[in-house]
Amino acid sequence: MADHIQRIQKVNAGYQLAGRLGGRFVFACLIISVVLLALVWVPDGAARLRHSPATISDPISEDLAAFYRAGQMAAEGRGVEAYDVEAFRAPLTGHAETLVFRYPPHFLLMAEPLAWMTYGQAKAVFLLISLGALIAIPIILGAPAVMGFFIAASGIGFHTLNILNNSVLAILLIVLGLVLSERRPWLAGFLLGLATVKPQYGLMVPVFLLASGHYRTIVSACVTTAGLLAASALLYGGEVFGAYLGTFSEEIYVSYLNAATLGFFNVTSMLGKLGLPLMARDGIYILIIAISIGIVWVAARKCGAWQALGLCFLASACAAPAFMAYSWPLLAAAHCAFLREREPWPLGVQVMLGLLWLQPMATSIITAMLPTDGMKLAYSIVPSVNILLALLVCTVWLWCRKADAAEQTVRPK
Repeated sequence: MADHIQRIQKVNAGYQLAGRLGGRFVFACLIISVVLLALVWVPDGAARLRHSPATISDPISEDLAAFYRAGQMAAEGRGVEAYDVEAFRAPLTGHAETLVFRYPPHFLLMAEPLAWMTYGQAKAVFLLISLGALIAIPIILGAPAVMGFFIAASGIGFHTLNILNNSVLAILLIVLGLVLSERRPWLAGFLLGLATVKPQYGLMVPVFLLASGHYRTIVSACVTTAGLLAASALLYGGEVFGAYLGTFSEEIYVSYLNAATLGFFNVTSMLGKLGLPLMARDGIYILIIAISIGIVWVAARKCGAWQALGLCFLASACAAPAFMAYSWPLLAAAHCAFLREREPWPLGVQVMLGLLWLQPMATSIITAMLPTDGMKLAYSIVPSVNILLALLVCTVWLWCRKADAAEQTVRPK
C-alpha cells in the first residue's frame, strides 16, 4: 500500500510540474527534445566543446573566432580593417575562413578584451558565460528554475554552446533590460544600450518601451549607445563608421541577407523557398514587421506585463533575420514569460509552442532522412511557419483571456 501511495504521489508531482511548464504536451516536448539531443547531437558535439585551439590560426569551427579576430585587430589599432574581408580572414582556417565581421563599431569595445587572452582561454570564458546566460533567462523571468536545464539541453541551446555565437548574450541583456524597465529604468536603459551591438534582435524593444511609457529607459538606452559610439570613434577613428556602413552594400552581405537555402530559417528565406521574387519577399517581410509592431503596441498597453513581454519576444523573433540558430533565446524567453500565467496553457497554445521547441531537433533529423534536396528544402519552410503561427495563436489566446476577464468583471453577480 505504501509503495502504491508513493507511486501516486510521484505521478501527481509529475502532473504538477507539467502544469507549471505549460501543460502535459509541452512537458512531453521538453523531454523528447532532451532525449533526441542526447542521442543525436551530443556524441559529436561533446568533442567539439572540449576542443581548445591554441591560437586563432588552428582549425576553428566556432563563431567566437570572428569576435576574437575583431578583438585582435582592435587591440592592434586596426579596428577599421576589421571590416575588410581579406584582412579580417588572413589568419583564419577551417570553418572560420568563411566568417566576416559585420557588427557596429562599438562592438569592438567588447571584443578587444578577448584578445588579452589566448584563444583557448577566451573560449572557456565565453562558454561559461553563454551557459550562464541560457540558465539565467528563466530565472530573470520568474519561470521554474528547471527551465534553465531544458533551455541549455534543448537542441539549439546545445548548438549555441557549440558554435559560441554571442546572440544569447545580447538577448539576455534585452530580457533583463525589459524586466527592469519599470523598477530600474536607468539601469535597464544601460543594459539595452549594450545590447545594441546586435540590434536585429531588439527591433520590438522601442515599441514595447514607448507603449509602456518607459521614457526614462529610452533616454538611458540612447545615452548609453551614444556614449559607446563616441568611445569607439575616439579609440578606432571616425572612419570606422564609414567602413561599417559600407559593408551593407557588399555582395557577400547582400547574398547572405537574401539567401533562400536549406540552412536559413527566417521569413524572407521562407518566402524565397516558395518562389517569390525579392521585391515581394521584402514587401511581405515589412508587412509582418508592421503587424508585429501592432501586436506589441496593443499588448504593452492592454495586456498584463508578462503577457506583453512574451508577445514582444515572439514578435522580435519573427522580425529577426536569423531564426532558430541565433534567435532561439528569444523563443525560450517568450516560453518562460508565458509560464507566468501559472496554469496549463490551452491545447492549441501547447501544440504551437511545444512543436516550436522541438523544431531544431526535428528539422535536423527529418531533413537528414528525406531522400532529395528538394524535399529537404520544402521541409525547411516548416520552422518559419511554426513561429508565425505561434505568434498568431498566442496573440489570440491572450486577447481572448483579456476579453473573458473584462466580461467577468462587469457581469452582475
